[in-house]
Amino acid sequence: MDSGQAQAARAAHGAALALQSGAKMTAVTTTGMPLRAGALQTAAVVGATRAVGYQLEIRNMVGRAAPLTLHGALAWLPPGTIALTGSESTEGAIPPAFGVLAKGTSQIWIATAGRVSSTLVADTGACPVAIPIPGVTSCSLATFRAGFDLTAYTPAPFPGNTATEAQAASLVAGPDLRGVNVTIDCAQATGLVGKLFCNWVSQPRLTVEVTGAGSVSATPAGQACNSLAGPCSWTFPTGTRVALKATGFGPNFFFDGGFLNDDWTIQSYLKGNGGTALGAQQTTGGDPGALRRVTLTMNDSPTPAAPGVNSSVYSFHWKSGAVYAPSASGAIATLDFSQDARSVLRTQALSLVAKQGGEVYTTTLELAESSAWTRFAHSGIDATGFAQLVPDLSTMLANRPDFSAQGSPIQFGFMRANSTADGGPGYTTTGDVDNWLVIVRPVGSSTSPGDWTSCPDPSATTNTCYVNLVQDTTVRVAFP
Repeated sequence: MDSGQAQAARAAHGAALALQSGAKMTAVTTTGMPLRAGALQTAAVVGATRAVGYQLEIRNMVGRAAPLTLHGALAWLPPGTIALTGSESTEGAIPPAFGVLAKGTSQIWIATAGRVSSTLVADTGACPVAIPIPGVTSCSLATFRAGFDLTAYTPAPFPGNTATEAQAASLVAGPDLRGVNVTIDCAQATGLVGKLFCNWVSQPRLTVEVTGAGSVSATPAGQACNSLAGPCSWTFPTGTRVALKATGFGPNFFFDGGFLNDDWTIQSYLKGNGGTALGAQQTTGGDPGALRRVTLTMNDSPTPAAPGVNSSVYSFHWKSGAVYAPSASGAIATLDFSQDARSVLRTQALSLVAKQGGEVYTTTLELAESSAWTRFAHSGIDATGFAQLVPDLSTMLANRPDFSAQGSPIQFGFMRANSTADGGPGYTTTGDVDNWLVIVRPVGSSTSPGDWTSCPDPSATTNTCYVNLVQDTTVRVAFP
């Protein structure tokens, strides 16, 4: 339940109750194949198995007025593997329906695509074994037409899960399965039954509608909506803040959240005894996913100490392909810039940088001081928002990049910098960057890729919309 799988958890406990009723399982045949080598052997999800249908009705839940009914199936897949499916409707796609595959107690996968079905055909009498648990008010045998087609399993997000890779499995809906229909009345439930079944945690649906030449992805669950036509949806627990990250195409939109090493080059300006700058991808720990880690090492300052005598490293990280040519694509009115940054070891200064005709220009420096991810975002930056840096860092010139229609191509990147104190010792500082974004807004343009519309959370900035899911929510993102 803490992993956002409250309905699956209720279904698992309900299926456990059903198995205590003495119902016989039905012999069935499953089909499936590993999506990638690993995870489970093919024999674990293919061939003669046994399955049971279930219907679980929970009444008088805390926080929910209407009864909750879950429909699904449980399949035993020797050796030691169980497939559990469920939905609040008798048939539906995943999500919001769900599928879970468990092998033993330490390997659990959650289905991220597919369909499930389970329809109660007829009650056939009382369960042969009574379930003497407070709150379980009825138990009857039943027949069901239930099946599933589960694909794209991902390991469930809980500590200690040893599941890897992915899996697919199917069960044709028929012949009729034997099963159990169980009713729980939370007004009579006590102890463990009350805790497991009776507290309603709503799981609102997020719908993302996309138009234009772009795509979005959702975090933290990681499912992507790559359809330009939309809509698509995901289910999360109440209160989850979901970041929708846009990826645009075309000459006006430059974004990186993956930071492949081949996509970035480093150029440095040094002062005093200088130092070194390194930048490399880290595949985990980002906001989310990968990040680029920058390590700056400042050498000792020259001695004797004198005002302005220090050692500095200004490192410019240039994104391959992040080039806009005003002479070909139109004069630039303004730029929007954002990046997520955090400090790993000491502070680093950061800024947006632009290179034109071999000269480097920077916006005003800011400090990445916090160990928590912090968004640095600015919009409406025109040419006067830049100043030229000289290679020896002796001064900063008032020269500006040429944003006019006669301007030569401009490459964009980001800067990380630091300096020793006058006459001070050297040291090393490390910082991370993620979700680097530059949007070029040409003169006369009214919209640019990455604009969000109808984003309900006021913290939305540039290419990210944070949605606090407390109810069904639709977010629309438009790419011209």
